[in-house]
Amino acid sequence: MHDFLVDLLICPKCYGELDWQIEQRSLNHIEKGEARCQVCHTSYPVQDGIGYFLLPDSGREDLWQEVDSHLVQHLQQNPEIEKRLMGVPLETLSPADQFFRAMVHEEREEFELAEESQSVANSGIYTDAYLSCWQSQTKYLMDRLASNDKPLIDLASGRGYLVEKLAQNHDFPIVATDFSPKVMRRNRRWFEYLGISDRVSLLAFDATKMPFKDASLEIMTSNLGLPNIKGPSELLHELRRVLAGRFMSITHFYPVDDNQNRELLRQANLETMLVRDLASAAFEQSGLQVEFTNICLSLAEPTPVGVVLEGAGIDALPVAETNLEWCLLEAQQSSKAKH
Repeated sequence: MHDFLVDLLICPKCYGELDWQIEQRSLNHIEKGEARCQVCHTSYPVQDGIGYFLLPDSGREDLWQEVDSHLVQHLQQNPEIEKRLMGVPLETLSPADQFFRAMVHEEREEFELAEESQSVANSGIYTDAYLSCWQSQTKYLMDRLASNDKPLIDLASGRGYLVEKLAQNHDFPIVATDFSPKVMRRNRRWFEYLGISDRVSLLAFDATKMPFKDASLEIMTSNLGLPNIKGPSELLHELRRVLAGRFMSITHFYPVDDNQNRELLRQANLETMLVRDLASAAFEQSGLQVEFTNICLSLAEPTPVGVVLEGAGIDALPVAETNLEWCLLEAQQSSKAKH
């Protein structure tokens, strides 16, 4: 993690100031050390350049860890399935199996093969319109940030697709964040392979308890990450607390009359961030002024399941064909909140 973060970080448990013990540096990065809260004395380690600011009582499971562990164990226990997944030409696999093959290549640090498998898989997993809208939002966001010279914090980065694009096209420091230590460790290796690790910091924390000082962040982004953060009201409270400038999130919304998909959204407690009117109301109620820009529509279909890894799915949504409204969700402190 970049050493400039020392001045921005606080204890996510009680928001107390931190005392730092830095054991190892690499240029302007902290590779190993520990931050200890002056108030509640909770410790937060930095290991292999990744800052871990997770609270022990968060009660959330690392889904990236679960998926990867289950996949690796399944292949170890079933060598004939591994041979059918990894020992055949890529084009003979179904799109879902191509995706899982990319995950295995990543786990083995075969990054060039992983990149190839992922690229081929995406064209079969998602509709052309879906990919076109996603790419449009990414380009639009990058263009909006062309003159930015401040550090950027990306929430719920996942596998770092947006972080990767930003780091390859801009020079400002970027902070990739996620709840999952597993995906942060994966991203470190991946960014080193891409040659962009010197421009990216990695922090693991829960976005509903962010380790940042009040009004300390000028630029924040997210790439389809908001629905993955449990506790939308807590997330928005934290966004309002830490945000001094603008939050920009690549987002898509389900139609109001899409009863089949909305029923699953309700059951999974995902409606707030995936239905536009509900998201708008939630942001406004939290004291954040919100607007939606660069709107485009795309057909979305249920993602395919594995054939070799029989029945293994990728995305839980949509469960039925629908038309998604894509946009860049932009939020900042409302004029009422400022006064």
